[in-house]
Amino acid sequence: MAAISFDPRINRQMSKNSHGVIIEEIEGLVRVYKDGHIERPPIIPSVPCNVATVNDVTAKDVVIDKFTNLWARIYVSNRSGTLPLLAILWLSCLDCYHEFLANLASKASCIIVSINYRLAPENRLPAAYDDGVNTFTWVKQQALNGPPEHQWWLSRCNLSSIFLAGDSAGANIAYNVATRLVSSYNPESMTKPLCFKGIILIQPFFGGEARTFKLRDLRLPPVMVGISELDVLKDRNSEFCSALTRAGKRVETVTYKGVGHAFQILHNYHLSHTRVQEMASHIRAFINQ
Repeated sequence: MAAISFDPRINRQMSKNSHGVIIEEIEGLVRVYKDGHIERPPIIPSVPCNVATVNDVTAKDVVIDKFTNLWARIYVSNRSGTLPLLAILWLSCLDCYHEFLANLASKASCIIVSINYRLAPENRLPAAYDDGVNTFTWVKQQALNGPPEHQWWLSRCNLSSIFLAGDSAGANIAYNVATRLVSSYNPESMTKPLCFKGIILIQPFFGGEARTFKLRDLRLPPVMVGISELDVLKDRNSEFCSALTRAGKRVETVTYKGVGHAFQILHNYHLSHTRVQEMASHIRAFINQ
């Protein structure tokens, strides 16, 4: 499949093993068979957008690109006034993320466009980066010529306050989408009438050996980085923040004590609820400064 499906019933399907030898497997997450078939066991249920988790938030699904099966789930806080928009690289159809993002839209008083980007290994990078850029372009097109059916969220959106965000691999994607936007020949023409105000990276997952852009040459907006104290990625995250600071970029670093990677969706951990509330407060402060 190109991405997690728009229809959650499809995501629960599990085929019988008629594909032979498994050549790669991340237990519980993905299996790659010798014949090229790729399978994801449904350990985390998918949910439709109308599953209510927060009373003051409306959520709907929209198709961005039928050809690539790219779609998004949009969350809008029902509080009055125009709201900042977070274009988020999170798989919102998954039960754990749907609940988290609905609560984040409520607590941070914002609109969230959660992008269900194409997954590897079916679609190798830069497919997910392309999906992020294409979604940003789609939001821009809606702002310029949005049809009536999108006014339920467009009319509430503060176009001068747009942010890119993600966690783990999604944070990697958000950062790389941001570098594409600011590295273009004419960055302002890429974003107008939207105003790209900042980047929010939660437990960012960076790896690889290829040399990257010189950070000093990138016209990055302010960056917020959320680091979990018990995360195996903590040191890598800190190195990234130090590199940004040395390059003269504005960085806000927040460390969440006593929790590990992806604590925001692990409800059985005793500190998760408290730290999620802290994260929502930090994000709200960052997007409203």
